[in-house]
Amino acid sequence: MADEKIAVEFDPGFMRVSMEMWRNATDMKIPLLDEFKIHFMQNRRSLLDGFVKTGKAWLMVLRTMTSTSQSDELDRLRTDVQAFVDWAERGLSDLAALRE
Repeated sequence: MADEKIAVEFDPGFMRVSMEMWRNATDMKIPLLDEFKIHFMQNRRSLLDGFVKTGKAWLMVLRTMTSTSQSDELDRLRTDVQAFVDWAERGLSDLAALRE
């Protein structure tokens, strides 16, 4: 049973939309109510930490997948998720530098 494969249909749209919205909201690149701006500023560290954890979890799952098509879409999605993780980790590093 451990070697049993599961065929699934996978639409990467949810991941891409989530990453884009989270990044744009955190970087305040989209219109936000003042209350949300304050929230994102006050909680930037914990938000970025959560994004790193989520992105790494997604990567772990994506690395177990193999594509059944000739498309390189799965590789592109892995690259997009890694870029998201890298962005969040840079944000954490920037915050750490500000504290020093």
